[in-house]
Amino acid sequence: MTTVIELGARALQRLGVAVVTAADRPAPEATIGYSEVATAALQELGVVGADETPATADQQLASSKALSVHGALSGSGLVTWASTAIPRAVAEDYIKLTAAQLASSFGKVAGPEVITAFEARVRRYALVTAAGDLATQAVMDLHNELASTGVAEWTTQDIPPGAEEPYVTLAAVALAPTFEKQVDPNMALMARQRLRRLVALPSAGDPVRAEYF
Repeated sequence: MTTVIELGARALQRLGVAVVTAADRPAPEATIGYSEVATAALQELGVVGADETPATADQQLASSKALSVHGALSGSGLVTWASTAIPRAVAEDYIKLTAAQLASSFGKVAGPEVITAFEARVRRYALVTAAGDLATQAVMDLHNELASTGVAEWTTQDIPPGAEEPYVTLAAVALAPTFEKQVDPNMALMARQRLRRLVALPSAGDPVRAEYF
């Protein structure tokens, strides 16, 4: 029996979205804390050397900027890691963003395009790593909607084979804006019509009979 996780993965494939499996995600130890980001940002600006310890006031200012960067990124709803466990895969982006926020305090200039570019990089990384979970949730949300309106007379454990493609299509349509993908809006209409026809069959909830659709 196809699972909601598998249906979600198929929806992502439909959109051409790559998925980072749990096994390929950064290990817990492959992280950096906001304090380290702050120190690296000061080094990036040339405020301190690579082997020097920042002044307490500078470190505190940089740390507040690093936390501000993290807060702005977390506000997108995609960045779910803690400020003390930032994936090293985006550490350089955090450092650049923190340095950009600090720049004016040390007589330097950072263009807004720099901030936009590095924020986009972090969000892309967060989106890709969260894609599987987002897709599974999209399928679950769809199923709950169909069940609440009386369309789905089955559970997520026994979705009829004939309903799988409509589920995949509708989940893909729901996910498209998040991944900035374009889809034909008629796809959703056709998928819902297919589901209604399936439900109209005498044994709509029977996985065996559903193959006649």
